[in-house]
Amino acid sequence: MSNWNLYTYESGDVWVLDPRLIPRPNDDVEVSKASTQQAIQLADGSMGYIAPEVKGFRNEITFSWVLKDFDFRQQIEDYIDNHDYIKIETHIAGYEFIGRFKAITSKWLVGESPDQYVVSIIFERMEND
Repeated sequence: MSNWNLYTYESGDVWVLDPRLIPRPNDDVEVSKASTQQAIQLADGSMGYIAPEVKGFRNEITFSWVLKDFDFRQQIEDYIDNHDYIKIETHIAGYEFIGRFKAITSKWLVGESPDQYVVSIIFERMEND
């Protein structure tokens, strides 16, 4: 399994690489974008569209893993507790996510040996345009 690089945003407008890589998720990741344009009815009855200054937004992403490493869960909880601004570089060159970890849930698979966890994380994307 390959890993993704994770950076935290520090003062001075600098992205600092966290030496603790995150594993590539085990489940598909749904990446979407929605428009902020609004439909309005014109005087002649036809529809017109207006777009505010922010033209669209990117929806939250849910990442999922099945892991044997409980330290990973603690790593993500630390980012949530610290309100860290995060950049994730994927295995595809130039493809990244910028935002914050919003929530984490994990299920302990007690019947597995060694212990395993199903971990799901909600990542709020902040690179709106």
